[in-house]
Amino acid sequence: MKISFFSALFFYFLFSFAQQSAEVLYKVNVDWDFYNQLHENTSTSDLSKRLFERVLDAARDLDFKLEFNPEESLYYCEDDMPDEAMNEQLFVLAKTLGRGYAKHYQNKKEDLSLHQFISVADKKQYREYEKLFNNDWQISQQIDTIMGFPVIKAVRGKETAWFTTNIPVPFGPGGKGGLPGLILQYQYNFTLIVATKIRFYKKKSKIKKPKEGILRTVEQGQAERIKAIR
Repeated sequence: MKISFFSALFFYFLFSFAQQSAEVLYKVNVDWDFYNQLHENTSTSDLSKRLFERVLDAARDLDFKLEFNPEESLYYCEDDMPDEAMNEQLFVLAKTLGRGYAKHYQNKKEDLSLHQFISVADKKQYREYEKLFNNDWQISQQIDTIMGFPVIKAVRGKETAWFTTNIPVPFGPGGKGGLPGLILQYQYNFTLIVATKIRFYKKKSKIKKPKEGILRTVEQGQAERIKAIR
């Protein structure tokens, strides 16, 4: 079977990307049209809106990073401590908006998704685990471009993801993934997490699996949180 020059070139780049490791920098933003649409018929107070805007401004100053190789990924907020101008509560809310309050680890071989975080309730550190992906995304025919990469839109309930098959790893920000390419933009309701920079490495990078904290399933963690508010 003959392979055309362009087909050979495509498979070359596909193979090259598949062998590479990279780190992606994400930033938080908001779909204001969607935000206003959701709140136009509700009684959202000016105080609530101002609080959200403060959290958003704080989140925009934070850097969220995804490190990955062909088998594993780790997503986290690079900022460990709030600066002098930001109180701890605002810092936690800002990190949560970018889905970076927890460290999200993914492992294809182990079919594992692991989330490491410090509980706001008891200040203890936990690791909650579950199966890697819930693959019920609906892939559309809508296409666009992000950072020069062609991206395809996928939808799942209130979630929207734009992924690129040019980087064929099933990872994304905040422990999201399961698509046939890297997620460069993730949206839940009106909150956007958008890739702004990507750096490839020629050698396979090592991803650090979180190893500290009380280990339990996601279901066990949810049950404990429900019990705590009753």
